[in-house]
Amino acid sequence: IIRHLKDTGCQLLWIGAESGSQKVLDLMDRRVKAQQVRDMIRLAGSYGIKTGTFIMLGYPGEEQVDIVETIRHLKSAGPDYFTINLAYPIKGTRLHKEVEKTMISKGAWVETPDRELDFKRTYSRRYYDLAIRRIYNEVNAHKEMMKGNAAAYFRHSLKSALSRAAMQLYNWSNLKK
Repeated sequence: IIRHLKDTGCQLLWIGAESGSQKVLDLMDRRVKAQQVRDMIRLAGSYGIKTGTFIMLGYPGEEQVDIVETIRHLKSAGPDYFTINLAYPIKGTRLHKEVEKTMISKGAWVETPDRELDFKRTYSRRYYDLAIRRIYNEVNAHKEMMKGNAAAYFRHSLKSALSRAAMQLYNWSNLKK
């Protein structure tokens, strides 16, 4: 399929990985192996097709170890682009049905954008904001290291370390409450 895509002129392929953690993919019932996604991203790249992937954090049951696994996934797969969003329950989806009882309502469904709908998660929304920054910077530090760009590597590494420290402090301060 990748060869045929290249032959037809495909220049960019986006793959909905959603997570680098097999546990989270299974919770989502994605019916795909994280290793398959990594292999597909690498294969497309070997044919000169740029790749992008979608990542979603905050799915019910996701833990800190799953976030670290997603970082490893992105570093290993090496997509050219990636986006990270916080999972949000779209009415009519499996996720919405799973979290309906733990919804934190912000208005009537017909008046509220899907992204503003939220539910009780393993960690707070602030924690996931920090996790998104950590992932973005840690993966980009890795990319810059591979390119030999020391200044950009250092900048992203520092930002990643600060985000990781903030995540730990945030968890610690919330445990004390």
